[in-house]
Amino acid sequence: MTLPMSELQIALIAIGVVLIAAVIAYNKWQEARFKRQADLALRSEHEDVLLHSSAVASPARVEPQFKEPGLSARAADADDTPMPSEPSDDTTVELPRNLPEASAEPKLSEAIDFLVALEVPAPVSTDALMKTASPLLARFGRRAAIEGKAESRWRGLSPGGRYSGLRIGLQLVDRSGAVRSPDLDAFCTAVLQIAQSVGAPLERPSTDAALAKAAALDAFCEQVDIQIAVHLVSLESPFAGTKLRALAEASGLALEADGRFHRRDDDGVELYVLANKEASAFSVEAMKSLSTSALTLELDVPRAAGGHQAFAQFRLFAEQLAAALNGRLVDDNRAPLDAAGFDAIAAQIAPVYDAMRAQGIPAGSALAQRLFS
Repeated sequence: MTLPMSELQIALIAIGVVLIAAVIAYNKWQEARFKRQADLALRSEHEDVLLHSSAVASPARVEPQFKEPGLSARAADADDTPMPSEPSDDTTVELPRNLPEASAEPKLSEAIDFLVALEVPAPVSTDALMKTASPLLARFGRRAAIEGKAESRWRGLSPGGRYSGLRIGLQLVDRSGAVRSPDLDAFCTAVLQIAQSVGAPLERPSTDAALAKAAALDAFCEQVDIQIAVHLVSLESPFAGTKLRALAEASGLALEADGRFHRRDDDGVELYVLANKEASAFSVEAMKSLSTSALTLELDVPRAAGGHQAFAQFRLFAEQLAAALNGRLVDDNRAPLDAAGFDAIAAQIAPVYDAMRAQGIPAGSALAQRLFS
């Protein structure tokens, strides 16, 4: 015999149904909110630029973001932008900060610099040289450098140094483009004045070969100047800043002044970086309360030391971070990036590393650091 339910039982059942429905609705709302956060975080703020190299084909199924600085395009824009004017006060003499110490290996190289050698009649001191050279070369910034010969070796200038020979160089290409003809002419004029000040005989150097070399080097840089960016998005709850920092530091990354975690090798050369895909940059204090739905990992191919090894470390860290944070690796179009996708990227950049080695400018080398800056 079945007894009829009392009004209390009916009310309790109704309340239970309402509570279950409320929990389901809340979970759906949370899922939708996190999805919206991830979508907003991954919304690209620039054109999706893929690899456009004649030496490397784009992958058919995986399209991570490839950023190409475009040296020639910026060089054309720079033609209308004059270099900084020479300083009016030439009484203050400072050693250029970009020059290496006297004990360091030579910085200048025929591979990427326009070099002019000076045969001095008597040893020249750093102080006497820089009193003239510093204001004359100031307009060229870090592109210009002077080295002296001491004990039959080329060295960077140092306070108190004396040199039996000099060579002055102007870097032909960097990420702002190839050197322009007017700037190369101005450099030659400055070198002639420096030569006169130290009593070194010198005829005005020809710049035709240097301009042709700069154009060829710029074209080469366009082919290999690639940056890879992949993204890590949350699957459930946002990533906590405290856990993210602990994982990054355990993998050898350090938070730097630009608000990103950097992984560097033993010589301080950058391998890859980890950034917040959302608006706020990382900071030590903010990491305590930070939560984010998307991260970006970046590898600057020509600047990362180690070539293939650098990419392997970048990939391993990305995969380990995704597993530890319960996130998903995606490309710039939010398509999942799996092991096959990383294999495809490795295949794309292999010819880039080969081309740089063949050019005598291996990825991450001192010359590559100067060229791609």
